[in-house]
Amino acid sequence: MRRKEDPRLKLEEVLNNRTKNILNIINSVNDLALMKFRPETFRFEECRAYLENENLNLSDFYFHRYQPWASYIYYRDLLMLDFPAFNINTLDTLQIPQLIRFEKARLDYCLQQRDFKNLFKLIKPELALKAYLDLYTEIPPEERYQIFWYIFSRCAYKLEDINPKFIADIKGLRPEPLTLSPVDDLGRITVYRGEPVHASIESATSWSTDINIAVLYAWRWQGRVLKGYLPLDKVVAYIKDRREKEIIAYPGDVQEINPVELVKFEDIEPELKQAGVFTSFAYYADRLQAEYFHRPHGIHGLGHTRRVLLLCLILSHYESLNNSEREIICQAALFHDIGRSNDNFDPEHGRESFKKMQLLGICPYTDQESLETLRFIMENHCVSDAEARGLLTSYAIANPAEAFKLYQVFKDADGLERIRINDLDVNQLRTKTASRLLLVAQQSYQSGLP
Repeated sequence: MRRKEDPRLKLEEVLNNRTKNILNIINSVNDLALMKFRPETFRFEECRAYLENENLNLSDFYFHRYQPWASYIYYRDLLMLDFPAFNINTLDTLQIPQLIRFEKARLDYCLQQRDFKNLFKLIKPELALKAYLDLYTEIPPEERYQIFWYIFSRCAYKLEDINPKFIADIKGLRPEPLTLSPVDDLGRITVYRGEPVHASIESATSWSTDINIAVLYAWRWQGRVLKGYLPLDKVVAYIKDRREKEIIAYPGDVQEINPVELVKFEDIEPELKQAGVFTSFAYYADRLQAEYFHRPHGIHGLGHTRRVLLLCLILSHYESLNNSEREIICQAALFHDIGRSNDNFDPEHGRESFKKMQLLGICPYTDQESLETLRFIMENHCVSDAEARGLLTSYAIANPAEAFKLYQVFKDADGLERIRINDLDVNQLRTKTASRLLLVAQQSYQSGLP
């Protein structure tokens, strides 16, 4: 399983940051055995006979001095396996010899099949760059670019940890021209980054073309979302493997970086409470019944409906809707998806939802104006704004402009909830308030309702 290294590619030449080389921070257990003071987890003498009996060489076992929960490592060729203590009980309980043979067999099989994509899924991230360099000449040229960036996305390296010349060489391996859109008049793409509030943007190399991803990271870190512009020719790599639409770029190449103006739920909670939003939410949510839905616990079920309801109430407050206007969009929120029979694209489910609401006898209106406005919103919330505007004249509504305004507010509430499936397009939001509620929508989805 040992492979001959390509003499042109050495880890010490490729890595600028020597501390990121795991081979620099592990010591042979043979060396550790000579030390006067040993870790309590180290039982060298008792393990020697055990490992020799398993046909394993002591020289392939190491001590990791910076990893207290995985202090010991088996390392040979492409296989690296860690475990917490070097004693017979641990080796036997965790079945380390058997695991070594099993993992070695899997790696050998991938090598025999020349299945390098799956091979690097098996190799530990800490070892993957060295393995990539060792195997570089054996990896088919058309696979080298994708495999390198897969490794980079899993490891702890930053772009500045790696020799720029090597990165330029890898960039030159891109099998086809990079095509990303939209591109502005200056040849730049829009990129986003979610990070802790006090993080240093000067060292940021990882961005995303998708604001949904940035908002998710901002929520995780209780942080902020940044927006910037990157010339297309400055994109080092575009990594799609983790579905994060990740852009890799050198610090300084991203231009006009500014925070996206967003509010957090805790920032507005006191105001919403004083305005009675949570009381209204409890009142409306009490009307929901699981039996109304085809899949009550699916992505268009009770949870989604309750979150759209909350967002409708928040938008109603900040868009200064009156009581009757707020009532209409809240009713739309409650029943807009009950006509669904699947979770796929379904432009007819709005009409089916309105029909089902009437059949169930839960329609709250008898006056024509309110009923027609509600029908317009429910039936058309799943079609484009342009199509909905064209259909507006077919409804018996005295004030079409007012109805369309309510339609837009509701569509924003429903649209914000698309953050749960990483499919929110901020360019499609219609109200100024909605564009500031991305973190609130993420918090509502991830943390539950008030």
